[in-house]
Amino acid sequence: MTQEPGTAHGAVVVGVDGSEESLVALDWAVETAMLEGRHLHVVHALARHGNHQGAAIVDTARRRAGVLAPAIRVTAEFVEGTGTAALVAVSRSAAIVCVGAHGETGFRPRFLGSTALSVASAALCPVAVIREPLMGGERARRIVVGVDEAAGSHDAIGYAFAQADLRGVPLTAVHAWHSSDRLGLSGAVTPADRWQTLIGNEEAAMAECLAGWSEKYPDVEVSRVSIRRSSHGAILATAGDAVLIVLGSRQPRPQPDLVGSPTIRRVLQDAVCPVVVVPQTTH
Repeated sequence: MTQEPGTAHGAVVVGVDGSEESLVALDWAVETAMLEGRHLHVVHALARHGNHQGAAIVDTARRRAGVLAPAIRVTAEFVEGTGTAALVAVSRSAAIVCVGAHGETGFRPRFLGSTALSVASAALCPVAVIREPLMGGERARRIVVGVDEAAGSHDAIGYAFAQADLRGVPLTAVHAWHSSDRLGLSGAVTPADRWQTLIGNEEAAMAECLAGWSEKYPDVEVSRVSIRRSSHGAILATAGDAVLIVLGSRQPRPQPDLVGSPTIRRVLQDAVCPVVVVPQTTH
């Protein structure tokens, strides 16, 4: 099977490889396609499987999607080469690419696979990294977005607001800081004055990043967390009951093999809910 012209354009794309986590990613992709009114495009790379096995994997995915959402359009393609290359290629026209946190070669439950990391580092559209949820956790009830103007979070904030609006859940914006770059004080000041000035400056920077989004999405309930802590620590600590974590990644990246920042890599590794990495494409 080869791709029909334009079948990935505007689609929710999901990579499947026969692993359980790729089916979890498929389920999340189906839900997203339904919420956003998009079609689903299933991609399977033949690097590890022959045509017969690959056809069975794709057929299973299509039937599963049909059961979950009979009304959505589902297209599929086989590609030569690796899953990473295939998913990065379709990211040029897709709305979002979804991938399991690890594939059939994953050997630890919380292990982050190379395909997930590589696709998130190179894709030109948002990438959702999905892992099977832990059992017995709290009911997921919020979206968490990292806010950092230096990391290119504008498009990520917009994506997070849109998803919170679609899913009908509150949004928590998290801004972590650890330096005194914004103090701008001169002369003799007390430690308390310095601390209050620093807090105020960081909160003002966060408010500037969020400006305008609540007006665009008035139904989204927003809370703000501004804390002196490592970025990944602050995000993960806030996301214990999250349905989704959204992070921004500046484009172009200084090193293509890195996922934006150590924060993104740490969150992708340690999160217990889906994480969407949104490349910053607006300036």
